[in-house]
Amino acid sequence: MPDNRTLHPARIRLAAFLLLAATPAWAGPPPDVTVSRGQIVLLSGSPAMGFFTVTNTSSQPLLIDGWSAPACGALQLEEASATSGGIIRLTVPGKSQLAFVRGGYHLTCRNPTAAVKAGATIPVTISFRGGATLTAPFTVGVGHHLQTK
Repeated sequence: MPDNRTLHPARIRLAAFLLLAATPAWAGPPPDVTVSRGQIVLLSGSPAMGFFTVTNTSSQPLLIDGWSAPACGALQLEEASATSGGIIRLTVPGKSQLAFVRGGYHLTCRNPTAAVKAGATIPVTISFRGGATLTAPFTVGVGHHLQTK
């Protein structure tokens, strides 16, 4: 009589397939997620900084795993209190907001192009686990930004 506790390779492959199939994959923006209050702030003597709010109205956590902006030579997510490097991934819990503000998480736009000038609006794309992306307009300003914690 066969031992049913032994995992057969076909069962392992099926379990892996079902796990991958259960991971959300969206062709467009993920449902129930918005990006608002997008701002790029030009500061003298330093790279431009990006501030915004991500709202996740779903009950599931959302993993941000990338960001890009054609107007920035490099765009990196950082935390003001971090002493080294950028952040690779960030989770937005279900039914919550995550504000990227001065003194906390923010984007750093290094080597900005001429498109990053006061009064302009540039697109910033945020990538999520599963391949979904959401592009939002970020207004460019000079000096201190208007967002607060």
